Formats: sequence, structure tokens, C-alpha cells
Amino acid sequence: MTKEKSKIGFWDYEVPDKKLTDVEKAADFLLWAAQVMPGRAIPLEHIVRVALALPKLPREDATAIKQFKTRMGATKKILYDRHQRWIIYHPGAGYRATTGSEDTARTYQEKKAQGVRSAIRGLDKARDIIKRSELKPATAMRYDVIGAAHKKLMSPAVYDSLLAEDTETPKK
Repeated sequence: MTKEKSKIGFWDYEVPDKKLTDVEKAADFLLWAAQVMPGRAIPLEHIVRVALALPKLPREDATAIKQFKTRMGATKKILYDRHQRWIIYHPGAGYRATTGSEDTARTYQEKKAQGVRSAIRGLDKARDIIKRSELKPATAMRYDVIGAAHKKLMSPAVYDSLLAEDTETPKK
């Protein structure tokens, strides 16, 4: 008997292959959740319970939680390499795998575009305090090369295109 998607919970997941590594189990759990409960964040305690095959949820302050948190990067790599999915972290709620192209574009891509804008602003501030006349020749050449790229990145056509846009609301 299969359950309705709305009644499926984290405890309904079953590891398909007991030989999977802990990060493979975590990745498979996140992938499963993305399919049966799309968009829902999973608390790290549940991910650790599945990954380490624990009979009950570990406490939030458990050593296993702290240790496995450092393994989320490996879990992210497996999700990306094998399933072309990203992990999205929701502070206070947990982690989830993206559900497809639309979700990846609206969440992960927007987060990375925001990071690019932040990096451009940081480069702008660094260049404000550098005096080219004080640079050694090789450093000055590199400063000029980066300056040319910086100028292109600061152009409204590029910089403004990195702003998040509401793609759901039709433009009038």
C-alpha cells in the first residue's frame, strides 16, 4: 500500500542499498525527499539518522550531528555528479535537494548571482584603496588586466543583469 504524498514523512524513507556510504545514503535521502515532498527542508537530525542508520533521531548537540555537518559537502558533490541537483540550506529548517531546473534557477542560481555581485562590490572597494603608482611592474600589469575585467563587470548591462528578478509576475 502506498501513501499519498501529503502523508509521507521523513520516517517513510528506506535505504535502497545497505552498502551505500553514509554520504551516499544522505544524498539518496535528499533526492527521495525532493521527489515525494518537493521544496521541504529536512532537519540535519533526520539526514544523520538515515546516513548513520540510527534507530532514533540524534540530539541537536550530538557529536554525530557536528561531524556529519562537515560531510554535507561530499553529499552535495554526489547529488550534483550523479543527479544534477544542488543542496539548498534553509537556516533553522534544514537542507533540501533542488527539484529540477526551475527550482535550481530560482534558488541556487540566484544565490550565486548575488555572490558575484558581492564579489564585484568587494573588488570595487579594493581598487579604491590601491595606488597604481606604488605597484611593482608585474603587479601593475595584473592590476590593469583585472581593471579591464572589472570595468566590464561594473557595466550596467552586466551588473544589473545579476539582480534578482520576479519572473512570476508578467510585465505590463
